[in-house]
Amino acid sequence: MDINWFGKSAIRIKSKKGAIVCDPCPKSKTEDMKRPLADAITISSYDEEKYYIKGVKGNPLLIDAPGEFEIAGIQIQGHASVGLKDEINLFYCFEAEGIRVLYIGSLIDVNDLYNTDSLTNIDILLLSLDSNAGRNISELDKLIRAIDAKIIIPIDYIAKGAKKTNLDEFKKTLSFESEEIDDKFSIKKNEISEKSKIILLNKK
Repeated sequence: MDINWFGKSAIRIKSKKGAIVCDPCPKSKTEDMKRPLADAITISSYDEEKYYIKGVKGNPLLIDAPGEFEIAGIQIQGHASVGLKDEINLFYCFEAEGIRVLYIGSLIDVNDLYNTDSLTNIDILLLSLDSNAGRNISELDKLIRAIDAKIIIPIDYIAKGAKKTNLDEFKKTLSFESEEIDDKFSIKKNEISEKSKIILLNKK
């Protein structure tokens, strides 16, 4: 499985058989997805920064509602949650090649996550820090430890150069080992260790 971060909350999850793009973002001075090819697009909210579907090539299935889906050998479970302003946001669980990935691209109610029985044995957690800014880092720490993913990949955080970034606070609070990757994270099921760590992806 390969994972690329394109900026904002935009992520591509690619297996041997297919690819999913989550929350595609429009081109800007700092983000450019370069129109990746995908079999499906998942949307966590209708924020204009997460719904740039014309930025994805192919004829992808658009998934913007709760439910169970399968495309190109990838199992997808969409779950609804109510945000701080009573808006409905979605979070997704993907499974391919024996690897389970949880994607949280918009702010969700933690209780909705705890009450979802199917969200167990998560290998990789993709978590937007900016979208969850309404929740303090200690709450995110509690959430992450409850999910117990072995690989945590933060996305959509304040860029380097700021005096203090939410990524710095995130890393300090979690106190997990962290590893920087160029622009693509590749993993097989048998390469996932029991010790949790943070993977920092550079934008592709």
